[in-house]
Amino acid sequence: MATVHPVSVLVALILATGPNTPHKPDCDCSTACMYRFAKADYDKADVELNATYKRLMTQLDDEGKKSLRNAQRAWIAFRDAEAETHIDECGVRGGTNSVLIHTCTLQQLTEERTARLKKWLANLEQEKNGPATTQGK
Repeated sequence: MATVHPVSVLVALILATGPNTPHKPDCDCSTACMYRFAKADYDKADVELNATYKRLMTQLDDEGKKSLRNAQRAWIAFRDAEAETHIDECGVRGGTNSVLIHTCTLQQLTEERTARLKKWLANLEQEKNGPATTQGK
């Protein structure tokens, strides 16, 4: 039987509620309830990632699209494997918190990937628009 580290439970609670997430009064703090909110947060992050990816794809030439598509497929495999590994790292494999830890890890990695793609997109858009000009010179 796996030992649940108190830190992993705390991490799961923090990730599930997030520092900027308002209190969820309809949650009874059960694992099922926390998972429901964590899943909703992950789904939202996934929608944002997909929208950013699609927008970035419109800015790339054929070679860039192929490269990004391959990188994204590799990243998805990494994300999924990393989330599985995190369950073991937290010592909750087979426990009720495993699905919560898994989902929260997916969310965190997805948000990080989205930020990276957004930065790339912003750089491309800045290159396309050229350097900002200063008024009055």
